[in-house]
Amino acid sequence: MSSARRTSPLARILRSAAFRLTLIYAGLFVVSAAMLFATVFVIATVALQSDMQAVLRTEALQLAEIHRHSGLLGLAEQVTRRMNFRTRGPIYYLVQAPTRQVVVGNLPGMPPVEGVVDFVRDANDSDSADARGKLTGFGLTLSDGTFILVAQDASRLIDMQHAIVQAFTWAGVLTLLLAIGGGMLVSRNFVRRIDTIGRTSRAIMEGDLSARIPVRGSNDEIDQLVVGLNKTGDRKQTIFSTQSLLNMLQRMCGIATYTRRYVECLIGTKAKVADTRKTVPGLRLLDKYAVACGGGSNHRMGLFDAVLIKNNHLAFHDSIAAALRVARRHAGPDMRIEVEVPGPERVEETIRAGADVILLDNFTVDQTREAVRICAGRVPLESSGGITLQNIREYAEAGVDIISVGALTHSPPAADIHMLVLPQ
Repeated sequence: MSSARRTSPLARILRSAAFRLTLIYAGLFVVSAAMLFATVFVIATVALQSDMQAVLRTEALQLAEIHRHSGLLGLAEQVTRRMNFRTRGPIYYLVQAPTRQVVVGNLPGMPPVEGVVDFVRDANDSDSADARGKLTGFGLTLSDGTFILVAQDASRLIDMQHAIVQAFTWAGVLTLLLAIGGGMLVSRNFVRRIDTIGRTSRAIMEGDLSARIPVRGSNDEIDQLVVGLNKTGDRKQTIFSTQSLLNMLQRMCGIATYTRRYVECLIGTKAKVADTRKTVPGLRLLDKYAVACGGGSNHRMGLFDAVLIKNNHLAFHDSIAAALRVARRHAGPDMRIEVEVPGPERVEETIRAGADVILLDNFTVDQTREAVRICAGRVPLESSGGITLQNIREYAEAGVDIISVGALTHSPPAADIHMLVLPQ
C-alpha cells in the first residue's frame, strides 16, 4: 500500500481552524453589512422621496395661492420667473387653462392628475437639456378648472440608490479580501506552531524524553497546551525509570518470545503470523515492534492505514460489491481494503468485487482449504479467530497467506527479567 500524499502548506492553511474562524467572522460581518445596507437603502429612499414630494407639494400650493390673488396671468408670470430661477435642481412646470390649453411650462400637456404622480418624460418633448428619464410630480386642479403640475427629475433618487449599492458592494469585497489575507497570515503561524508540537511529540514518542516544545510566552490556548505537554514530558521522564522500565522490558520481551513460538510452527509453509490492533493503550508502537522482533508481521497500525469490512458492516449493504464501492469512495484508490466473508461460498463474489485481501474469520480447517481452492492465489487470504499454538500449523498447511493472532499482544506471558543494582 502506497503512503498517503503529503498535503501542501496552502491546503493545510485553508483547512485550518484559524482560517475557517476568520472566514466565519468575515461572513458574519458581510451579513451584518448587508442588513445595514438594506436598512439605509430603504430609509434613505423613503426620506428622499418624502422630501421631494414635500417640495413639490409646497411649490404647487404656493402657485395655487398666487393664482387665487393674481389670476391666471399672474400665475403664468410667476411660473415663467421660477423656471429661470432654480435653487434645488431643475423643476418642471405645467399650467393648463380650464380648456386644457397649455398656458406656460416646460412640460407637454397631459390629462389632469391629483397628488403625487410618477411619469416618464421623453427629452425630445422639450428644448430643455435637463429633461431626462423619470419625473416625479405633484398635480393640483384649482377651483376654476386650471391645472397646475410641478415636477422634478427623479434621477437624484436613483443616483443616491446606486451610490449606496456601490459603497456597500466595495465594502463587502474589501472585507472578504482582508479577511482571507489576514486569515492566511494567522493560519500560517498557527500551522507552524502545530508542526512544532507534532515534531517534538514524535521525538518524545521515539525515545527522546528530553525534547520539549518551545513556549512563545503569549499565554494563549496553544501556549497553555504546550505547557501541559511539557509537564507531561517531565513526568514521563520520571515514570520511565527503574521498575516501569523493567515492566516494559518484561512485556516486550514476552511478546517477542511468544511470537517466535508461533513463527517456528510455520516453518516450511508460506504463511506468516501477524499481530492485531489488540494492544495495550498507548503502547501499540512498542507492542508491534516487539512482534516484529520475534519474527512476526505487523497488521494495520490503526483505522487510518487500511480498511477492514466485517460481517456487521456488510449487513448495512445489499452486497459485498456495494460495500466495497462505498469504502473505495471514502478511502481512496490506494488504501488496502480487506473483506471478511461468512463462508467459502462468498469467496468468489468477494474476489470479483475487488477486495485486496479476504479474511477467513473463525473458519474450520476444512472450510479454509475450500476457500484456498476457490481463491487459487488470486488474492491473499488471512485466517483468524481461535488460532492457537496447537492448531496454527493446520491452518498454515491449508494454504492461507496470513494468520493473525490477537493473543500475541493481548495476553502474552511476561519474560522473567530481573534488575540488580550492584554497588561500585
